Amino acid sequence: MNRLMMIMLTLAVAAAAQNLTLRRDAETMPMIQVDERIWAVEMDGRTFLLLERSLVDSLTKKIARQEAVIRRHEAVLAAQDSLLARYQSYETAADAHIAKQQELLAAADSLQRGYRSLYFDAKKLLGYASFSATTGLGWINTEGSSQAAALVGLTWRRNVINALIGRKSFAIAIGIHWPIF
Repeated sequence: MNRLMMIMLTLAVAAAAQNLTLRRDAETMPMIQVDERIWAVEMDGRTFLLLERSLVDSLTKKIARQEAVIRRHEAVLAAQDSLLARYQSYETAADAHIAKQQELLAAADSLQRGYRSLYFDAKKLLGYASFSATTGLGWINTEGSSQAAALVGLTWRRNVINALIGRKSFAIAIGIHWPIF
């Protein structure tokens, strides 16, 4: 019996709720049920909603949470934008540095080729060769006797080997060629 009473009471409330009106001065405006807990009324060409207090409180809390999430995401996006701007600035500076280094390397290569060419040209003009032979005539004075001697030598880059050959004597010298000017 209690169930039947509950069902009838629910149907009566629902039937009565269908005819809900709002009065302002002498004007009566019908309210339309939009949802179980939401009603709408048309006043002065605008639509107003009537909500239960618990629904308004729940929606207010949800909106506050969503606004906090949005603020947090905006802060993260601002930090990422700042990082991106710094990375772009760093990339621009790095590109300028690389271009300057390439310019300096090109100048250094040009100078190195020029100095190498100058070195080989000077070697040719001054008669320096990687490999050369040395000859000469001279006198050897040993224990009171003097005799004629011949000098024969080989030079490879800066290394020198000379042999001094006389009638009764022979000598070998190893040395390094040191240009003075």
